[in-house]
Amino acid sequence: MRKLRGIAVRLGRLFSAARREREWKAEFESHLEMHIEDKMRAGLSAEEARRQALIAFGGLASTKDSMRDQAGFVWLDTALRDIGYALRALRRSPAFTATAILSLTLGLGASLAVFTVADNLLIRPLPYRDASRLLMIWENHGGDDHNVVSPANYLDWKRQNDVFEDIAAVSPARSAILTRNGRAEEFLAQSVTANFFPLLGVQPVRGRLFTGKE
Repeated sequence: MRKLRGIAVRLGRLFSAARREREWKAEFESHLEMHIEDKMRAGLSAEEARRQALIAFGGLASTKDSMRDQAGFVWLDTALRDIGYALRALRRSPAFTATAILSLTLGLGASLAVFTVADNLLIRPLPYRDASRLLMIWENHGGDDHNVVSPANYLDWKRQNDVFEDIAAVSPARSAILTRNGRAEEFLAQSVTANFFPLLGVQPVRGRLFTGKE
C-alpha cells in the first residue's frame, strides 16, 4: 500500500510540471542566496561570491536535472517533454507535418493490408475441419499449372483415388443473378460437387445440404 501511495504521489508531481519547476527554482535560488551571503561575509565581492556559489552547486541546469532524477519516473517526464517539443516543431511547419502524417498513414495502411493478407493466408488456419490436411489439386496442361480440370478427368481421379480420403470439385467463380420477390441481386457463384461441404466439415445454418441423388 505504501508503494502504491508513493507511485501516486510521483505521478501527481509529474503532471504538475509547471508548479514543480517553480518550486525547484525557488528552492535552488534560496540555497544559492545563502551560499552567496556566506561568501560575501568571508570577504568576497558580490559577483565573485555568486560565481563561486554557482560552481559549488554545479550550475543551475545540472542541479535541476538532478532534482528531476530524484523525483522519479524520469523516462516518462523526458518522454512528455520530447513529445511537447515535437508537437511545437510540427506546428511551426504545417507543410512538413501534412507530409509526415500522409506518409505515416500510407505506410501504416500498407503494412496493415499486408499483415491482414498474411494472417489470413499464412498464419491463421482455414476455418474448416482438419484444415492442415486440405489440398488443392490442379491439372498441368500446355504449360498452364492451374488448368481447369474437365469433369471427365475429375471423375477418373475420384474413381482411381487411393491417396486421399475424398476428392471434391469446385468451379471458378462466375457472375450470377438471384431474383426474389421482384428484386434482383448480382453476386459471385461457384458450382461444387455434392460432397464438397461434407468434405470441409461445413454444415448449413438453415435447411440441409444437397446430395448426389437429387
